[in-house]
Amino acid sequence: MSVGFGHIVPKRIQRTPQAIIMGSKKGGTRALIEFIKLHPKVKAAGPEVHYFDRHYDKGVDWYISKMKGIVPNSGEIAIEKTPAYFRTPEAPTRVYEMDPSVRLLLILRDPVKRLISDYNHGRSKHLEPGNNYPTLEELVFTHEDGINTTYSRLQRSIYHLHMSRWLVHFPLEQIHIVHGEKLIESPWTELNKVEAFLNITSEISENNFLFNTSKKFYCAREVRSHGVWQHTREKCLGRSKGRPKPPISEGTEERLSDFFKPHNRMFYDLVNREFGWPASDT
Repeated sequence: MSVGFGHIVPKRIQRTPQAIIMGSKKGGTRALIEFIKLHPKVKAAGPEVHYFDRHYDKGVDWYISKMKGIVPNSGEIAIEKTPAYFRTPEAPTRVYEMDPSVRLLLILRDPVKRLISDYNHGRSKHLEPGNNYPTLEELVFTHEDGINTTYSRLQRSIYHLHMSRWLVHFPLEQIHIVHGEKLIESPWTELNKVEAFLNITSEISENNFLFNTSKKFYCAREVRSHGVWQHTREKCLGRSKGRPKPPISEGTEERLSDFFKPHNRMFYDLVNREFGWPASDT
């Protein structure tokens, strides 16, 4: 403890996170961490840390230095999000070796929509400086009228391949899967489940959100108290969220949906849960 201006300021410490949002890319991880930060006990690291995929050689002390400080024995939780962990083959082992009891959060959406969003993310980066970029069809379909399964953005949507690696080290009950579509529709209902999973009090409600009619999704409504006054601020995601959809040829989504049906079924069977995405019959 330290004393400042007549009151005791609790000492904060940096430590390895008690929870990690491990994926998936373009699944809604940014919204998830911004929304869960509305909870006063959640202390989130800043930009994506990428320790378990890019910077593992820097060591755990470097990783800890990127965490927000928490007050010991206060119920506060340190958390970080790096969506690339989900698809990184080495990440499950590395996370387990750091802390086998860490809570893992995974947010997933329809694999076709996730793929298109991921493609659009890469496309936009090339178009902004004036560079050309192939169509999705050129990247995802082969000349033999098949699917290019080597396309990395498509592979990221084959969820069972990545999930199976995590389940080698972590039991299913230690991984909470957030329904990406439901987080968009009613974020507070999904966040209440996250609060329960993290074993923190239920603080986030519908009153914490405001629907943005221009962006077509919910923004967080942050309320801060200043003595007897309360200040409300709307926090929306960045300009890249809700960017215009890329041109997609007629029939493309249907072909991709057919491709993912057996993979979705394998994922459903793996996690004992269904998400409403088209899947092959059992």
